[in-house]
Amino acid sequence: MDHRAVETLRIVLEDELPVGTHVVGDAVADLKVRDARVKLHRAGRGPKVLFLHGAGGVPQWLPFFDALAEHYEVLVPEHPGFGGSDDPAWIASMPDLAMFYLDLVEEAGFDGVHLIGNSLGGWLAAEILIRDRSRFCSLVQLAPAGIRVKGVPCGDNFIWGPEEALRNLYHEQGFADRIPRRGADRRAARCDAAQPLHGREIRLATALV
Repeated sequence: MDHRAVETLRIVLEDELPVGTHVVGDAVADLKVRDARVKLHRAGRGPKVLFLHGAGGVPQWLPFFDALAEHYEVLVPEHPGFGGSDDPAWIASMPDLAMFYLDLVEEAGFDGVHLIGNSLGGWLAAEILIRDRSRFCSLVQLAPAGIRVKGVPCGDNFIWGPEEALRNLYHEQGFADRIPRRGADRRAARCDAAQPLHGREIRLATALV
């Protein structure tokens, strides 16, 4: 089925905020594209910023978002298959997810969108823009995943041990040398505990590897 064929998109905001309002925290919206409903966090007024989160989801509203919301309308969706969003069977790869967001942006009538992608979201942002950049005016990548370097094999961060994961996070190994290993062990333990809860995220992250 053509993923560009969008049946409906519905945005329901809990609060309508006047232009210039200083926002602390976020309002919640429901978006529906075809049969997929996603949870959207939103704050501020002004030019639109679409923030695409990483594999950890959106565990909390960050001060970073509040700072942006002083000058922009900040839109932070939870990707299909993450958090409080639906998990439609037809989104099974990163290209599928990219097309979903192009559908969403087009159907909502967004133009001149500033796109920010973090980690997995950085990969997703690149996948979106190589397909259609007509409704976007800028791209910011924050530690993007998914970058392929010729001659460098793709790693599998789901099987790395704590030391290997730490080393692979940094090109400049001096940074890794200065990080206490106990912190790395705690991060690895949190990842191990989260893996059974994030099968969908793992499938999306490894779909093109």
